[in-house]
Amino acid sequence: MKQNKKDWLGEWLRKCGPNLLIVLIGILFYMSIEHFNVVSSVAGKIFSVCLPFLAAAFIAFLLDGPVRWFEAKFHWKRTFAVTVVLLLTALLIVLLFVGLIPQVIASITQLIRQIPDYLDSLNKLVDWAGREYHMDTSSVKELIGSYSTVITKMADWIGDVMPEILDYSIQIGKGVIQAIEAIIASIYILLSKKTLMRQMKKLNYAVLPMSAAKRCSRIFHHTCRAFIGFFNGKIIDSAIIGLMSFVILNILGMPYVILLSVVIGITNIIPFFGPFIGAIPNTMILFIIDPIKALEYIIFTLILQQFDGNVLGPRILGDSIGLPPLWVLVSIVVAGGLFGFAGMLLGVPIFAVLFTLMREWTNDRLREKNVDQNGNQLEPGTPVKVEPPQAGGAPEA
Repeated sequence: MKQNKKDWLGEWLRKCGPNLLIVLIGILFYMSIEHFNVVSSVAGKIFSVCLPFLAAAFIAFLLDGPVRWFEAKFHWKRTFAVTVVLLLTALLIVLLFVGLIPQVIASITQLIRQIPDYLDSLNKLVDWAGREYHMDTSSVKELIGSYSTVITKMADWIGDVMPEILDYSIQIGKGVIQAIEAIIASIYILLSKKTLMRQMKKLNYAVLPMSAAKRCSRIFHHTCRAFIGFFNGKIIDSAIIGLMSFVILNILGMPYVILLSVVIGITNIIPFFGPFIGAIPNTMILFIIDPIKALEYIIFTLILQQFDGNVLGPRILGDSIGLPPLWVLVSIVVAGGLFGFAGMLLGVPIFAVLFTLMREWTNDRLREKNVDQNGNQLEPGTPVKVEPPQAGGAPEA
């Protein structure tokens, strides 16, 4: 009798369990909306507590690629590879804070101080062109006046925001303990990666049904591959583009070379639109200094974008993304429109994961129906030709 009762309960749970779970999720969602302030406050506290560990996971996520490269290239033990990568990272951070960032701040300060002189020179150039070529320069002067207003407001905004940035830096300095915690935790994550991965796999296969566990494992693999490949590749690519810009802009005799190169390198992390986004403020700066230099810079940006998109980017990123150029553009526009800068940055790897999963799902359905990708019925036992992964699908146009 007890056995029958147990069987009945198990059968009832199998039939009604999913529906009850959906109802429970709906109730929890409704309650969270009704008490949004309480939920957001609790979530904020939980996030604040977990922030060092989230930061540690992100640091380990970024550094794991270089660690694996040293392991494969020089056959080093993981402990030694982690130590070398951490030392190189610390050296790079010191060089940035000691050598690069002060020069960028000095360039911005000097630019703000000299903007009135640059605008005066630009007006004199327009007056000379009007006298020399008998041109009506009233519309040009009106345009320069509007442009001058924009530049002045930008300079005032930068001047106002600099103290806030310094204050924010002080606030960051107060979180040194959390930063140390994150660094230490990231070292432990890097050193015990294999153990953590084995534990996650064990938990995955223990909790979920076998088919769902395999699906989760496959999704996790695609996600890690896409994000690691994208971020490591784009960081290396942007660093190379920044250094190339520094050298070439020096050769061209551009002013504020360090500032221009830093803007180019940072914005280049955004696929496709990055070089053009960086070109907007740089061109505005150069236009008030020397319009001819601004024109030279626009030509340089177009050449640089083509080189990065067709030569350097694909060579560095390889097939780590596997997303065709059209879907790169769609991912940036859609994700950027929904989530702003973060969407433009994360849209490409997220779409790459979704694209890979959709491709696998489509190929599985073709195999089940025993048809090829053109819809032609195949003879029983004939292998189905499916769409291969996109090789060399770099996230550049």
